Amino acid sequence: SGHDAGSVSSVVTQAAPTPTPSSPEQTRGEDPQAADEAAAKEAAKAAWSELSSEIAEHMRLFGLKTHAIYRTSQAAFGNEAPNNLVPAARDADAVRVYVSFDGVIDRDKVDYIIAFRLSESDELPRRAEPSALTGTIKVDLDAVATKHRFDDVDDLVNRFGDLA
Repeated sequence: SGHDAGSVSSVVTQAAPTPTPSSPEQTRGEDPQAADEAAAKEAAKAAWSELSSEIAEHMRLFGLKTHAIYRTSQAAFGNEAPNNLVPAARDADAVRVYVSFDGVIDRDKVDYIIAFRLSESDELPRRAEPSALTGTIKVDLDAVATKHRFDDVDDLVNRFGDLA
């Protein structure tokens, strides 16, 4: 739930249980590839935690609750939004922030950000065709208005206050 083919993570659902070693070889660290992958996952998790906290703190200045989600590889989905971009519950004092990264979760690798008050969800443009995966009509990310689209975290911080 909250994931689009395993490609979307959110602040709420991103934490995963730490795997326990299943063999003595893993315990001794004899699998360098697995160790590198684990280190990369931890680095990504830490980077997302820091970035999403920064975004949430900024939104709190406007009295808004934030639910931030991300994709590391939006290009694989074209202009089709994640399933959980527009939630069913639309609290007036909440904002959704979607961060699209350029392959790596890093502040310097943000491709773009879409942010909107949940009460403005109906303003977001929809794709003409239903999703091949879910059969639902999703937001057309390429057609999202400039007021909801930001180049990076600094742009979000600088311009969102004008929209709040």
